[in-house]
Amino acid sequence: MDEQEGHIFMILLASTADTDLLAAIAASKQADKDVPPVTTISIGADPTTHTVPDLDGIQVVMVRLLGGRRAWAPFDAVRQSCVERGIPFIAMSGEVAPDAELTGLSTVPSAVVAQCFDYLVKGGVRNAGNLLAFLTDTLLMGGVGFEDPVDEPMTGVYGEADADPSKPTVGIVFYRSHFLSNNTAFVDALIDGIHAHGCNAVAVYTYSLRPDPETGRSDALDLLASHQIDALLVGMFAMGGTIESEEGAWTAQALLDLGVPVIQAIAATSSAAEFNETDRGLSPMDTAMYIALPEFDGRIIGVPTSFKEQTDAGAVYMPDTERSLRAAGIAARHAKLRHIPVEDRKLCLVLSNYLDERSFALERIGTAVLLRTPIANRPTSS
Repeated sequence: MDEQEGHIFMILLASTADTDLLAAIAASKQADKDVPPVTTISIGADPTTHTVPDLDGIQVVMVRLLGGRRAWAPFDAVRQSCVERGIPFIAMSGEVAPDAELTGLSTVPSAVVAQCFDYLVKGGVRNAGNLLAFLTDTLLMGGVGFEDPVDEPMTGVYGEADADPSKPTVGIVFYRSHFLSNNTAFVDALIDGIHAHGCNAVAVYTYSLRPDPETGRSDALDLLASHQIDALLVGMFAMGGTIESEEGAWTAQALLDLGVPVIQAIAATSSAAEFNETDRGLSPMDTAMYIALPEFDGRIIGVPTSFKEQTDAGAVYMPDTERSLRAAGIAARHAKLRHIPVEDRKLCLVLSNYLDERSFALERIGTAVLLRTPIANRPTSS
C-alpha cells in the first residue's frame, strides 16, 4: 500500500454493476500489500444524483458503464479532472462487447483497456485480484506480478441439484455475476423456501437468458430442462421483445418452450428501509423491470424476495425470509399442480366487481371495466 505525507493511494472503480464492486472489494482485501486498495462508486438507477467524486489520493480511475458514457452524469467531468491531474482514466462497457467510444475516451493504451475489460467480463474475485495487480504493474510501475484473465463458467448449477423423484422440482435462474461475487444469500433463501414447501430445488446461474445467435438455444434453460423442472423462479429482469423480426432480439419463446409456469422473483434495488418507508413500495425502475415488462413474457409476478443493503463488503442482496418463503410457495404450488391429474384439478374464476346502481339493477357480477358478464340467476319467489 502506497503512502506519502499521510495519503493512502487508491484505485477507484465506478460501475453500474454492484457485483463488479463486490468482487473488487473482496480481491482488494486479499491483495499483496503493494497493491493499492480499492474504493468504489455504485452507479445506481438514478446516475444524475452522483456528483463528481474527490480524486485526492486516487492513482487510477476505472469506469464500467451499462448504457455508454451518458449512463453516468459526471463522466465528462471525472475524465477531465483525470486529464488535468495526470491520473490514468479507463472507461469500459458494461456489456460483454467492448464500446469503441469508451475505449477512445480512455487515456491509456487501448491494449490496457482491453485487458482490464477482459478481467471484468470474465468476472469473479480471482480475475478482480489479477486486475488490481495488472494495474499496479502496468500503470503504477509496481512489481507484484499478475496472471492473465481466466475463463469462469458462463452457466452452471449452483450447489447441489435435488433429484428426489417423488417430489416436484422448482428451478431457479439468477445472474452469473452474483455467483462469482459470492452474492448468493438471496438464492439460498429461495432454495430453503422451496425445500420448506416439499419440493426439489435446482438453481442455475447464467450471464443471460438470451439464446445463442448461432444455435438458437439457451444453455441455462436447456440445463434447467434437463432436470425436468415443473416451475421456474426467475431472479433476472431480462424481458422479452415484441418485434420478433428484429435481428438478435430476445423473445419469450425460449421460456415458453420450457412448458412450465414462470414466476418472477423480485430482487429490489432499494433497501428494506426505503421500501417500507414509502407508500410507493418498489422504485419505478424495479416496477418496470420486474413487473410491467416481464408480464409481456407471460410471467407470474411474485413478491420482493431481497433488498439491496450496504455492508462493509459492498452492496449485497439481503434476503427477506418471509417474502422468499412466499415466492417459493407460489412456485411450489404451481409445480405440484402439474402432478395432479387434470380431472382432479379445480378451477377458480375471479371477476372484479363494481357496485353501482346499474350492477344492482341488472343483478350482474363482474361488472368492473364494462365487462360483459351474465346476469345472476336468482330463484323467483312464489
